[in-house]
Amino acid sequence: MQSSYQKAQETLLKLLNNHSYKVIALTGKWGTGKTHLWNVVKQQLSAIQAPQPIFISIFGAKTSNDLKLRLLQSGSLKDDNKYKDFISAGGKLLKGVVGKFVPGLAVEEIVLLSLPKLLGGRLVVIDDVERKHKTLDIDEILGFINEYSETYNTRFLLLLNTDKLEDEVIWRKLHEKVIDIELQLQPESSEAFDLASIDSNFNYLKCVREATTSLGITNIRIIKRIIRVHSELLEGQDTLKEYVQKRIIPGTVLLTAIHYRGIASDITSEYFLQHNSFSKILSRAHRTADELKWDDVINKLDISSCNDYDFVVQDYLQTGVLNKERLDRIINKYQTDLARNEVHERVRFFFESHYWDPLFDNAKALELAEDFFLHTEALTGNQVSGVADILTELGEINLSEKLINRWIEINEPLIDPNDSDEFNMGRSLHPAIEALNTRIREQQYPPLTLEEAIERVRSNSGWGDRENICFQNSTQTQYEETLKTLRGSALAKFITENFSLLRTIGLSDSFQHGINNFKEASTSIIRTMPESRLAIMLKREFEKNNIVLKISEEPR
Repeated sequence: MQSSYQKAQETLLKLLNNHSYKVIALTGKWGTGKTHLWNVVKQQLSAIQAPQPIFISIFGAKTSNDLKLRLLQSGSLKDDNKYKDFISAGGKLLKGVVGKFVPGLAVEEIVLLSLPKLLGGRLVVIDDVERKHKTLDIDEILGFINEYSETYNTRFLLLLNTDKLEDEVIWRKLHEKVIDIELQLQPESSEAFDLASIDSNFNYLKCVREATTSLGITNIRIIKRIIRVHSELLEGQDTLKEYVQKRIIPGTVLLTAIHYRGIASDITSEYFLQHNSFSKILSRAHRTADELKWDDVINKLDISSCNDYDFVVQDYLQTGVLNKERLDRIINKYQTDLARNEVHERVRFFFESHYWDPLFDNAKALELAEDFFLHTEALTGNQVSGVADILTELGEINLSEKLINRWIEINEPLIDPNDSDEFNMGRSLHPAIEALNTRIREQQYPPLTLEEAIERVRSNSGWGDRENICFQNSTQTQYEETLKTLRGSALAKFITENFSLLRTIGLSDSFQHGINNFKEASTSIIRTMPESRLAIMLKREFEKNNIVLKISEEPR
């Protein structure tokens, strides 16, 4: 069976050999291979047509003279080196002669007198009409084509990216006024991939092809970039197991297509990197129409969630710098993780069956849950939380708690605080695992003191979770003790930054809680130690900042 390219090639050759068609348009989306198709057909024409066709791109051409001079230059390259010299080097001499004997006549006009002779009875191929300069009016192009096709028997083949035309009026004018026949190139994604990969020896083309065709990508340039990115990322990885390929390649195809704007959907890489199908199944949150469409794109690739590998890929696409050591470490972990992957597939089956299989009963759910209990070490925190939630819904509360406790018992001694695998998408974690998450994070990031939190806010001009937690858990007593302990510049920085926060609008609840404690602590010190230097300094700073404290009130 012929491919779209073969059919288009055969048809275009017939059209070009039929001289009753003076202006032919080969149209299609950007990057689908129109120029490639012309180059193939040109080889077949070369044996039977003389003189040879002239090919030009009018990308950026500002005037009709620019267009004509490009034709002269291209024609001179084909026919006669002396003619080329006349156009390039001889122009200076000609300019002097013309300026002397015919004042005001431009050199280009003298040179262009030879254009009809060059183009008469010839085929001219014009590419990138839609990328002309805005100063070159389409009517000038139409007039040129019409004049030379009617007067000098010149034939034209226009290569048009119809999805890149800035104004449909351009296309309508071309179509109605000068084009005799249009040939549309509409390849399947699989055909475009086969053409783009013809010279590639990449090991995993089959998996890349499946993902690319699932997304319907027909842009050959984008497909070549997708293949190149994979070749660079997976250099040295010559024996990837099939399940590892399916785990990493579809996401890489999507991220690369998004990065190079080669996908019809307006899905963003930020949205994709937050994707977790388990969390979305369990979540009751409303999703927008865009999010539903974006989820459809991800589901086409059969991706359940993003992981560390995808973040490394995105970093590489954005910066051009590849952390190959980390990437290989992640891939090698996947390679040796077949048993864990099989458990993950059973978890996926459990979720899908529970939510979508009308015949999935409690007995089957309990059977799978017992299997998960035997392989608890292979589950992520997200997965075990989701399974436990479903068991609770089914009334199996004891088994749910048993599964959670077993997971914590096995994993707590093994979890690396620097490894995000266990705690990705933490908003869906079981409370007991969330508590473990907190304990693990506290091992890596011990709670901040008030002085440390204020200093980090001051020096970084911002804050994060640790600062929020510190202020949320703060008390009036802690602020009093901190104010009484600090001296000199340390005390000055602490007080000054607290006043800066007092003047800040829109603080989070945790910060507001901390600021209220600062005010209460200052009030308490001024009330109970009115003659102390600390109280005097605090009163001075509050007055300077025009903040009134209610000192007369009794402490609560």
